[in-house]
Amino acid sequence: MMFKKLALFLGVVLLSALTVKNGDSDNPVFEDIRRPEFRIENDLGLFDGIVHDVRVTNDTASVSLEYLAGEDSFWRDYAKMSLAVLEDAPWVSRVEIVYLWGRNVNVSVSSGDLLKASPGSSRQRSSRTR
Repeated sequence: MMFKKLALFLGVVLLSALTVKNGDSDNPVFEDIRRPEFRIENDLGLFDGIVHDVRVTNDTASVSLEYLAGEDSFWRDYAKMSLAVLEDAPWVSRVEIVYLWGRNVNVSVSSGDLLKASPGSSRQRSSRTR
């Protein structure tokens, strides 16, 4: 049995409360039911940029954005932005970000490589102990 409670923000559904899961009505589980494109656009709004386009397929999450901070900040934020995209679309095998500057810069990384390079990954921990 499942009961849904919708939360709206500016007319957009944010989440749904699943109050009964496996017969455990004392521990409701909240599920984010926003479209992945909407979640990605919102999450990347935290960075110094304007998101122009978000496209998510079975294989790739692609974002076009205008980055407003300097180039040094861009490279520091790139991994964080890519991880935010992957968190919102965890099934994709590739994350692609197109930065709209004077000339477009297309940066693409496989999800596996992104996870290996992220802080706290087992590969990073093993290299630090050597």
